[in-house]
Amino acid sequence: MADLPRPLDIDFEFGNDFSVIGKPHVNYENEKVVTGKIPFPCDHKPGAKLHAALLGSPHAHANILSIDTSKAEDLEGVEAVITYEDNSRWSPTILVWGQEVAAVAATDPYIAERALELIEVEYEVLPFIIDAEEAMKPGATLAGTFPDSNISPSPRVDTRGDVEAGFAEADVIIEEETGWCRPHTQNTLETCSAIAWWEGEHVFGYDQNQNPHSNNRTNAGALGVKINQCHFSAISGGGGFGGGGQTNEPTTCGLLAKKAGKPVAIARTRRLQSIKRRNHYGPKLKMKLGCKNDGTITAFHATWYADGGMNAGSPGSNCWEVVDSTFECPNFITEVYPVATNKGFGAGYRCLAHPEAAHTLSTVLYKMAGELGMTPLDFLRKTFIQPGTPHQDTGQPMTNYELRPVLEHAAEYIGYEQNYHAPGTKTLPDGRMHGIGIWSHFDRHGICSSGRGALIFMNTDGTCSYMNGQSNVMHGCNTVSQVAIIAETLGVPFEDVHCASYGDPSGGPDGGSQAGSAGATANGSASQMAALDIRQQLFALAAEELGVNPEDLAARDGKIFVKSDPTKFITHKDVAGSIPSAQRPIMGKGNSYNAALRKPMEGYTLYESAYHRTAIAAAFEVAVDTETGEVEILDMIHICDAGRIIDPFSSDGQISSALWHQWSKATLWDVHHDPQTGALLDQTFLDMKVVTSMDINEPDGDINNYLLWEGVNAAGPFGMNGIGEPASPSGYAALMDAINNALGGEWIKERPITPIKILKKLGKA
Repeated sequence: MADLPRPLDIDFEFGNDFSVIGKPHVNYENEKVVTGKIPFPCDHKPGAKLHAALLGSPHAHANILSIDTSKAEDLEGVEAVITYEDNSRWSPTILVWGQEVAAVAATDPYIAERALELIEVEYEVLPFIIDAEEAMKPGATLAGTFPDSNISPSPRVDTRGDVEAGFAEADVIIEEETGWCRPHTQNTLETCSAIAWWEGEHVFGYDQNQNPHSNNRTNAGALGVKINQCHFSAISGGGGFGGGGQTNEPTTCGLLAKKAGKPVAIARTRRLQSIKRRNHYGPKLKMKLGCKNDGTITAFHATWYADGGMNAGSPGSNCWEVVDSTFECPNFITEVYPVATNKGFGAGYRCLAHPEAAHTLSTVLYKMAGELGMTPLDFLRKTFIQPGTPHQDTGQPMTNYELRPVLEHAAEYIGYEQNYHAPGTKTLPDGRMHGIGIWSHFDRHGICSSGRGALIFMNTDGTCSYMNGQSNVMHGCNTVSQVAIIAETLGVPFEDVHCASYGDPSGGPDGGSQAGSAGATANGSASQMAALDIRQQLFALAAEELGVNPEDLAARDGKIFVKSDPTKFITHKDVAGSIPSAQRPIMGKGNSYNAALRKPMEGYTLYESAYHRTAIAAAFEVAVDTETGEVEILDMIHICDAGRIIDPFSSDGQISSALWHQWSKATLWDVHHDPQTGALLDQTFLDMKVVTSMDINEPDGDINNYLLWEGVNAAGPFGMNGIGEPASPSGYAALMDAINNALGGEWIKERPITPIKILKKLGKA
């Protein structure tokens, strides 16, 4: 990449003895979080704000014919009312139960709720459809998203080679249909909240979303102001997991605040959070697969249908990514068709599309393995790309080849080859059925990507203030990982770098979306480039002082020294403090970069464009009680290649939490709707079966087994991968494969796999 400056000394010399990278550091926000001192949006403007409440539609599909808010406006304590006519982000066409129709701001939240009951709305009620399978049938009730069908007329299609020729070469061809994977509600522990107020023509506020700059631009348009007049900061966001990409609350509060002339805040109740948060989508797969007798894949045609609810562009379109770089296959077609239903807005949940794609794909691949007389492990060994193979479409080098090592490590840990058996053929001494499953693939999340910026100021005492426009999600991406990258690049102590601003569109560069697990990689690369900018300036000044050339210098522990004689040095503080006031402060700015080789790879040149992927693997051993349908996890291993581990604490938290997300998605989480109204029935954590410590703590031992694999990546800053999402999908597939291996015969194809489905499969319910 011609626009990428050549690195200096230790910046990208992989395998060096780092002073900051990889060392445990305390997130300075932790104490504020656990003591409740960290500010959330509605903590602002105490005593001066009005409280908002939202009116949702009682119908899943309808048109608003008229709306009368006069009685609500006359209620004492009500100071503002808005409807879809005021808010351009709302619509008179109702596509889901609970969709926003109006909002009230009052002096008391209970008055606001009472006022909602006084708003009179006349609807043209239309037929609705909830079940995606029914929605796909000819003549089905239209959900209203697409004009003539519930299946998108614009599928995502990816092709390679000649599929028909590939099938002609196959010795064995199978066709299989599996799914649906059921959707579930995006419902983080922290409910969404927002506050807004006006100062002249400028609107200010705080909210929680994963993409503050993009959301601020949307709010500006909806509020009728210029972007530089709109100042919504995304602070203290808690977990996002894909459900906080765009939030309507800032616009709603801004409109109410302008009308009332006072600050307006809204904090969702748990019920409202369940209704308004984005839903995880659910896909099914139809696939034709052709192989040689030795397991070589000659061709496949995979068609996913993704239930996106009211989202016309369902994130299921990313299903193809699981096969893109994992398998050696010269001929394939993947198609993904969003399917519209009158459910909530479909979005990803921690690893966009990969868990579901991996699981549905594994079901078909393992059936083929059985047809060929191979174990699933041997089939994966045969079909995975060989180390050193460039990407099959682009010819670019892969930035790591850890796929086979993590697969083999998972297999060895679980004793896969010793414990594997044909489906449904092993009974444990206590009468339960034994099952074992394994899965691995290359995940595309956590990669380097462009479009994110960072800004760093060096103070006169040598300390640094770092400004990042990315939202804060409490796991230390802004306040630990990127701080460590900056400190290592500059050669200063970790404590000398402070994240002074995050999630503020008015006070920092665009940090992009807290999505794609790119906060540490993409934002980290922007931070590193900004630090390199400062480092080059410092080295030029230090070289003049020390009488050497800048390339003769290195930096560590707050000192810039001559590499050939470390006793000759000058501190960062002395350099920064010696700069004339007219030239202060030293500032570094950086932009993130797309994947490029930042360490030597045989046959390729430095900075050549590359294909950045993250290797993951998981294996499960389970026992299934055929009388109760209960599943017990006997043993498991989950591996995620973190590349270079920047921050051990947050990395550990990412992979350990991901294990139980997978377990919950595989066996618990689901959503249910009232067939008469389309209303969401799962409105509490109890309804949604959110796991607790009682579910995951084993009285006779700890089976929370996971491994952060450290296969240094050739592209990421200091060789890292992002792991928030890659930590999730493989266990989802491996666990369900293990359960089906225990049961044998025709697999349970609709997820989650619950006790009642197991008993039905066994003919006992």
